[in-house]
Amino acid sequence: MLASLNKPPTGPPSLSYPNTPYAAVADPCTVFTGADFQQVFGVRDDAMPHYEYQLGEWSIVPESGLDLVTGYYVSTECDRMSLAMDNRQTTSGGIMAQFDTYRTADQAKIGKWTDCTYWDNSVGGGPPVPVTNVKIGDGGACFADLGTDELQPAAGDDWDLDFQVGRTIVDLHNYQPVPKSGLPAMAAAMAPAAQQIAQALAGQ
Repeated sequence: MLASLNKPPTGPPSLSYPNTPYAAVADPCTVFTGADFQQVFGVRDDAMPHYEYQLGEWSIVPESGLDLVTGYYVSTECDRMSLAMDNRQTTSGGIMAQFDTYRTADQAKIGKWTDCTYWDNSVGGGPPVPVTNVKIGDGGACFADLGTDELQPAAGDDWDLDFQVGRTIVDLHNYQPVPKSGLPAMAAAMAPAAQQIAQALAGQ
């Protein structure tokens, strides 16, 4: 124990997927940065991002009749919050960025279809809404409707901004609910950060 106490401090742990095909997957909080957060909300984050790495590989099997292949992927996540949101001011900014990285870009198409085409009306919310006022990602983006916000039901629904970059499906969850009519403004506010994320993921 004394020997351990006498050792100099070490840096934070570094996590990665050492084996192909996911060796190039980047730290999610270096893809979604504090600068990206500030672009969206105009304030800094709390400098305490929370990241997650999925253990193991998941898969999505396409429904019969779809011209899509089974997708195998790993998922990483980075949460950034404002200081105000840390203090439970629910109208303040926060974004959870999730990155589902597939073995290939062709496999990632099933993830894009799941987010931006498929809709199960039994789970609440409405069908996905295409983003038409700004260009984000490969082949456009959409908002997935997660249903009425539990903490602020009068403010509107919770939405995920979803788009594809190569073999990665990006899911940006803005903790600020808005009505459907507010989606173009939300897309415009999130577009610069989303485009920066897309650039960071290019070639991964």
